[in-house]
Amino acid sequence: MALYSIHLQAGGPQTMADAAFVRTAMERAGDAEAATVFVELVANADLDAQELEALRNEAAKRSGVGRLAIKEMLKAAERDRAAQRAEQQRERRHALRTDPRPVIQVPKGNAPWLPVVETLNGVLGGLRTAEPPLRDIDGYCTQTRRMQVPGTHAFTDSNPAQECDGYD
Repeated sequence: MALYSIHLQAGGPQTMADAAFVRTAMERAGDAEAATVFVELVANADLDAQELEALRNEAAKRSGVGRLAIKEMLKAAERDRAAQRAEQQRERRHALRTDPRPVIQVPKGNAPWLPVVETLNGVLGGLRTAEPPLRDIDGYCTQTRRMQVPGTHAFTDSNPAQECDGYD
C-alpha cells in the first residue's frame, strides 16, 4: 500500500497523502505537534469524510487540542492556501501577459476613484492618434452621446420641405 503519491498540477508536483501516511507522520511528530502535523498534511491528503474525522479525533486526543479548534485551524489553513494559490495564479497570468496596454488595478468599492481616473487621463492624454479622445473644458476625458428625443419628428429629413409664409 502506497503511503503517498505524486500528482502533477498547475502549481507543480503535489504530494497526496493517504490516512496511513498522515497517522504515521503524527506518531513520528510526537503528541505536542500532532495537531499541527495533521493540519499541514490534510491539505494535500486524499481522504474521505470518515478518515478525516478519525484523524482529527486522533490528533485532538494526542495533542490535547479540542476538535473544534483543529477544525478552525483547518479552515484557516485552507484560506491561506487559497490566497497563496490565487497569488500564484495572478503571478502566472502576469508573466504570460503579452498585451502592451498598461495594467491598472481596480480599486475596492470604498476606495477613492480620483487616482484611477488620473491614471486613465494620463494614459489617454498621451495618445498621439489621428483623432485623440475628446476632452471637456477642464481637459478631462469625455464622450459624446447621441440620443433621440421622442416627439421631435418635425426636425427630421423625412418631412418634405415646406415654405413658411408666415403665420396661418
